[in-house]
Amino acid sequence: MNQKMKGLFCKMYMLDTNILIFCMRHPDSACAARLASHLGKDVCISVVTFAELEFGIQNSKYPVQSRSAVNRILAGILIIDFDRLAAVHYGSILAELKQKHKDKQNQDRDKMIAAHARSNGYTLVTDNTKDFADIEGLLLDNWREPGDLKTTSPWA
Repeated sequence: MNQKMKGLFCKMYMLDTNILIFCMRHPDSACAARLASHLGKDVCISVVTFAELEFGIQNSKYPVQSRSAVNRILAGILIIDFDRLAAVHYGSILAELKQKHKDKQNQDRDKMIAAHARSNGYTLVTDNTKDFADIEGLLLDNWREPGDLKTTSPWA
């Protein structure tokens, strides 16, 4: 089954970079436990998110440890290529935000991730829901909650 068909049969969650980083930094959080419960089932990331993680590794003071942490958290998470349909949605989002005068500079990667999730009908899981609220048709969820440091996680 290809990635687009998979989204037709079950709800898919596309994780934003900030959720993955939070789970790596707080492996005992409820957010990390929720992520663990979805691994291998219905979670993915955009290749744009993967590029952001790679950038973080390359600029880390501890690149070996950072790569190891990223590899551990990405086990069981599908990485989706940014395709032509996602590019069409990206152009549409930029045009919509420009018309609304809500185009925020320096958030192009966020807009690409939003376009990628929207083009596939996936729910974007992010801790920055306010930054995405003006994007029409984008499904949003935030797995972080106040006091979100409660359980154990497999990435510890």
